[in-house]
Amino acid sequence: MLSASDNNRMVSRPIQQADFSSHPPLNADQCWLTAKQRLSAVVILLREYTSAPGLIGRAAAYQIESGGKRWRPLFLLAVGEALNGSPGDFQKMAAATELLHNASLVHDDLQDNDTMRRGKETVWYRFGPETAINLGDFLISSTYLALSQIEAPGDKLARLVSHFAQATHQIIAGQSMEIQASRQFGLTIEDYRDIVRSKSGVLMALPVVGAMMLVQAPREMCEHAREAMVSLGTAYQIKDDLDDLFGLKDGRPAGVDLREGRISLPNLLFHAEAGERDRQAFEAFFESPEPPAAGELRYWVDRLRQSPVIAACWTEFEAAVNRASRHINALPELLGGVLDHGKQILLATTISRKTEAAEPSAVTGTPSPVRRPIKH
Repeated sequence: MLSASDNNRMVSRPIQQADFSSHPPLNADQCWLTAKQRLSAVVILLREYTSAPGLIGRAAAYQIESGGKRWRPLFLLAVGEALNGSPGDFQKMAAATELLHNASLVHDDLQDNDTMRRGKETVWYRFGPETAINLGDFLISSTYLALSQIEAPGDKLARLVSHFAQATHQIIAGQSMEIQASRQFGLTIEDYRDIVRSKSGVLMALPVVGAMMLVQAPREMCEHAREAMVSLGTAYQIKDDLDDLFGLKDGRPAGVDLREGRISLPNLLFHAEAGERDRQAFEAFFESPEPPAAGELRYWVDRLRQSPVIAACWTEFEAAVNRASRHINALPELLGGVLDHGKQILLATTISRKTEAAEPSAVTGTPSPVRRPIKH
């Protein structure tokens, strides 16, 4: 992958595109329109690859039919259209990507004790923890079943399988780091960036780079695309952290990350910038295994919303978007246009920049600062 110093030295001259002379005249909008039209075929494949008798089949159907935004397969299909490859093979790889993504969600929901996702009960909450563990494993195996159906020479298919396996390792390692950091402030901001790159970033880059590998795009082009998508994944996760704080996620209440003691960028920045007294009180709240009182949670949600960390989060968000843009600009015009079009859709901001100001929160009332005893 490109290093930070590589980013700074990057030339703006686009890489010469591979010979796609048979490609019909297209633009990024048309590529995305075609991708959306072909997404239904990917959903059919998802059902096919997860069809099974009994409880595991019912749980798989429940998870797949819960929907989601399907960003990763859409990016892959749009990039595939720009690269003029085989639509059928791209659809199979898109299904593989979505299967792996859903496997990570099923396991994450169990580990995070989340009961709702996409407006529905999570798999572990509806079917039990044992079935959630089995389903996550089942979806991972289904990922490689989907890849095995791609019509490619053995060496090319082996590289694709390796690409997916390495990404899976990174995603799991990132999740392990996140679990280890639960209810404690032992992480630095750089640790947070590493975790986000390993989870959200790698999973966002996986399908785009896979599509480019399938058509044997030049290595340098693949590296720019990888770094662009990892940076977009990072920005998306920062936006997700803010959405959680402001109660904009799937109808969930505000501050779930705070309530569950999960590391997020607002939490880390607030802890790092707080005065000694506030820092100790925040640590006592965040690290306690006991569920917080409603008023206590509202107090800390308000404190974070009205603090300078919101502006700092947006600064970090914009830095990630700018990194993505630099790499996108180094790609051939059509491919870069497709990624830029996706970037605009993916990062459409649901939180007004006005939240940088100290606005009153949507939480009713102004609770007193209820604090747990400070640990000594």
